[in-house]
Amino acid sequence: PSPHPTPLHPPDSAMSDDGAANLCVGAVARVSWQGAARRATIACLDDCMPAAADVIFEDDGSEAHIELSLVRPLEAFEAEPAACAGGAWLASEAARCREEGNCLFRLN
Repeated sequence: PSPHPTPLHPPDSAMSDDGAANLCVGAVARVSWQGAARRATIACLDDCMPAAADVIFEDDGSEAHIELSLVRPLEAFEAEPAACAGGAWLASEAARCREEGNCLFRLN
């Protein structure tokens, strides 16, 4: 991936409220693909109609050319490795992790 991602500025009809217009080459994103949400690196953006992207899935290295509407930026909490503090903070950390999981569930 490029150290300086190239933003995509698709036609107005391809922009959406889900942030797809803010995706860029080299970014890791969430892709709704074949009934599952998978993390993938954006390898190439195509601003033709309909806007599309070439992605490389993290779990198995497979590649796909998909409509940009299936690609969403990661939520802020997804960009960092999962970590929970123990001890006195365990209950609040567990609640935070549960709410983050619920957020992902509602997205699909």
